[in-house]
Amino acid sequence: MRLQSKPWSWKQLQRPVLYLIFVGGIITALWPLGEAGYGVWHQHALRAQWEAAAAAQGNGGQDDTPSSTAQEAPDSTPTTKPTPKAIPPGGKAHPASKSAKAAAHSPAAIPAMAKKKPKPVWSHRHLTSWPPMRLIIPDIGLDAVVVEGVDEAALRDGPGHDPSSHLPGEHGNCIIAAHRNMYGWWFYRLGQLGSNSIIKLKSPTETYTYKVAKMTVTHATDTAILDDPINPDAAPRLTLYTCAIPHGSKRIVVVANQVEAK
Repeated sequence: MRLQSKPWSWKQLQRPVLYLIFVGGIITALWPLGEAGYGVWHQHALRAQWEAAAAAQGNGGQDDTPSSTAQEAPDSTPTTKPTPKAIPPGGKAHPASKSAKAAAHSPAAIPAMAKKKPKPVWSHRHLTSWPPMRLIIPDIGLDAVVVEGVDEAALRDGPGHDPSSHLPGEHGNCIIAAHRNMYGWWFYRLGQLGSNSIIKLKSPTETYTYKVAKMTVTHATDTAILDDPINPDAAPRLTLYTCAIPHGSKRIVVVANQVEAK
């Protein structure tokens, strides 16, 4: 005698369906916290390395007191470097050319003060060629270690320096990108910066101070804002950018000019 299977009724399916909806809701709610925790965990390790390097260099990792009255004193020692253009709308880096990489590591491209002492050895995978830097923006409470690269893997760990742009203190445009709504949310409040807000890039041996000149919202395909200054005698520039809305095509861009280097 063959047994006939009864079709599933809604009452039988109701419990497993509700269970899946409940579990899916919990995962969705906790996912952003997991991403933020991932970024903070990597930043904790990077900060420990930065402070160890600062102590080895002899300054103990002391912070500079932010000042809104920094006097304009751009670095008068020009350096040279090729000027490849970069605008990673999807967060992917454009690899620098061989000549750009060679120039970035040439003695002329390294700030004079940084050559007085040997560079510390960094174990982090995104800090192999980028001078270890902290990005400090007092007006939005940001203090994060900047990694090298603007691809997705690099930006999970913190703000990323575009490797095709200039180094801090060089006469040109130093470009840094970061997430706004995931993996640490480093640039979540970037749009709150005002004119003359102070931004610092701090290495274990040097501090570069910038003052915000303008903030704008552009399309991801607009590369003009990332170009080097037309005037070769202009102060070194710092450009920060992030998505205006999650996964959108608009970018919040902050442009700042260097006013002090010490």
